[in-house]
Amino acid sequence: MTYTFTNNVPQDLQVGDTLYYVHPTGSVVTALQLVTAVTATSVTARYSSAPPTSGAPYFVFYAKNAKWQTSGLLGYYATVKMQNTSTDSKEIYSVGSEVSISS
Repeated sequence: MTYTFTNNVPQDLQVGDTLYYVHPTGSVVTALQLVTAVTATSVTARYSSAPPTSGAPYFVFYAKNAKWQTSGLLGYYATVKMQNTSTDSKEIYSVGSEVSISS
């Protein structure tokens, strides 16, 4: 099933993400399963239930595959140089970092 949108599809939507929809008068979230193709204004996805084809505007959203998107840092690194500018000897108690996903 291919859905065409009047606005551009988000750039971080990729093949392999899961597409979902919610009927405008309900609160049931239905999965369309995996996205198989993405263009600037359309998304193609397999579906596990009868997908919406027309009528009221459905709320459509997607989720990244947590297995692939949170598997750790791949291809990124950091080099840190710490320098004591004092003439006195100093001791480092702790060094930490914070990394977050920003795909």
